[in-house]
Amino acid sequence: MRLLEALIPFLSPAVMAWLLASCSASGGEATDRAAHQSSEVPDTFRVSPVLSIGDPELGLIVNAFVRRDRIYVANSALSEVREYDLSGNLVRRIGRRGAGPGEFLFLRWIAPLEPDSLVALDREAWRVTVFGPDGRYARSFSLRLVEYGQPEWIAAYGHGFALGFSKGLDPRRMGSLFRDSVFIALTPVQGPEQEQGGAQLLPPVPGRWWARLSSQSVRAVVEGAQPLFSSRDSILMIAPSDSHYVKRWTGRGWTVIALCRQGWTNGTVSHYPGVSVRLYDHLTVAADGTFWLAEHRVRSDSLRYWRVFSGDGRLQALVPLPAGVTVWQVDGNRLLGTRATEAGLEYVELLELVR
Repeated sequence: MRLLEALIPFLSPAVMAWLLASCSASGGEATDRAAHQSSEVPDTFRVSPVLSIGDPELGLIVNAFVRRDRIYVANSALSEVREYDLSGNLVRRIGRRGAGPGEFLFLRWIAPLEPDSLVALDREAWRVTVFGPDGRYARSFSLRLVEYGQPEWIAAYGHGFALGFSKGLDPRRMGSLFRDSVFIALTPVQGPEQEQGGAQLLPPVPGRWWARLSSQSVRAVVEGAQPLFSSRDSILMIAPSDSHYVKRWTGRGWTVIALCRQGWTNGTVSHYPGVSVRLYDHLTVAADGTFWLAEHRVRSDSLRYWRVFSGDGRLQALVPLPAGVTVWQVDGNRLLGTRATEAGLEYVELLELVR
């Protein structure tokens, strides 16, 4: 019942009935936790390092991806993309700080654009830039989508792009807290202002608690991270991060995927009794339709588990990783991630799953 009570403000009666039927068949949330602790606990995998790139200038890595024999890293501190080979050698720098074509005021996200290009999101300039196979500037378009909130994330999707935004729509004031929502807007490949059509705004998904200093200012996400978006090929997913479900876009609406046998229990945010803590703080979708969720991390954690779910929400495996590791891409048994040390150094790491 606690699960349904948490979801009631956001789900229609039909979706709530579906969720209840989906997980109550095995006894509901309490049974899922019991199964997680019983002999039915899924396989636990360890990882073996393949490559670690520890460039001293790699600071404030926002995300990364690997394509064939190249690794691309978004370096927000220097507002540039760095391209490496699979031996860890720097091949080229793509983009630079500035306001001109191919430059960034604040590089927020990068994503592959098949077959061999990449796309980058400048959050400060509200601009999307495409770079060609040689790393040179190809084209860009401006985002005039202020009503959707702040741009956080981008991915190639369909015949255009999926853009993730964050925006507070349904404030629920509890002392100094309010609720936030995340949005995805689909735009044509040439940008939202072309004659082919504007941006399509998908229904929002709530799920973040922000600390409020005053009615006009926001400090930070309370014990949490960025909005949870992920996309791979034709798969587009979004997560509220504090409930036992994720959503997948079908082209006509969001499909709710209940997380069964997930092994999480609800807690409370420190200093804010009664407020649900984030259950997980990162979502990564794999090409085979499985998805990875990293359990909520607090500063004292030295280790955290990544839970691997099937496309229908069944827990398949647990992968313990150092708390500072974030997995950005999953390709079969190969993982691409970044690792932050206590000293503040950041590394790009290619890892292999080992049973």
